[in-house]
Amino acid sequence: MSSKALVKEGSDHASSSVTDDSLAPRVYSNRVNRQVLQFVPKGTQHLLDVGCGAGTNAEYLADTLPGIQIHGLTVSPSERDQAIRFMDDCWVADVATEPLPLPVAQTQYDVILLSHVLEHIAYPAAVVRKLVSLLKPGGRLVIAVPNVLNWRYRLRFARGRFEYEEFGIMDATHLRFFSFDSAPRYLLKEAPELKVLHHVAGAVVPISGFLRAKLPKRFTSGLDRAAARFAPNLFGWQTIIVAGRRDDVIS
Repeated sequence: MSSKALVKEGSDHASSSVTDDSLAPRVYSNRVNRQVLQFVPKGTQHLLDVGCGAGTNAEYLADTLPGIQIHGLTVSPSERDQAIRFMDDCWVADVATEPLPLPVAQTQYDVILLSHVLEHIAYPAAVVRKLVSLLKPGGRLVIAVPNVLNWRYRLRFARGRFEYEEFGIMDATHLRFFSFDSAPRYLLKEAPELKVLHHVAGAVVPISGFLRAKLPKRFTSGLDRAAARFAPNLFGWQTIIVAGRRDDVIS
């Protein structure tokens, strides 16, 4: 399982080391997902990166949050060998079907990060349920999943195309699909003690790369923010959910 930090807006991951027909776990090594990591608060001391990929998100966090201790989980030994360079420790374990490694089960975390991993799991709500007990008081789960109702895929479906791909929202290893509206409802349904603190979309207005290069970045960023706010289910390519316990006071 992998965090698949996104190589560009609108894509789920850039590359993998095996084909879709292989039974071996993929290795995902991509650019950092800053839209998700902005919800990791300053002062975070202990973070669990579930589906850590090759460690790109961990590398960014280690550089920007001095003193943070990062643990990782992945199903791929090859990913573990790469991610451990940026972590305090990393274990090969399937969080959906196996017990948590003992050091993880005995640790309380400020943040549990699930960036583009839950869509690869048959029963993702059960995984969320399993991880809640690892949160410190005031801790948070930071979740990101792709939005299958992004405008680009609506057009494909309207044309009668529903085909799996090597990467992206229709990644052939995805087992679950979510929209901006449905993601919190399905992912948190087995953890009623959680409340949604933030629910936002990572959105991109469909203008050409040429125009994006020519227009002021402040203007295009403003367009994207407006799209994320007013039409997240249409323009959003990822859904971000930040959740904490209902009985905690979280700023």
